[in-house]
Amino acid sequence: MSPLAIVLWSLLFFAILYVVIETAVRRGIDSSETNELLRELVEIHRNQSNKSAS
Repeated sequence: MSPLAIVLWSLLFFAILYVVIETAVRRGIDSSETNELLRELVEIHRNQSNKSAS
């Protein structure tokens, strides 16, 4: 196998690995309790901002 083929296969492997890991991390963050708490805090903050602006 030529060095160019090894480099190309490696790049393809790492690109696929990056996509898989990035997707798994995003799903993990989206389903975490911390994310839920932050969403609730942002919603409370928006509601308080809307009340004070009215």
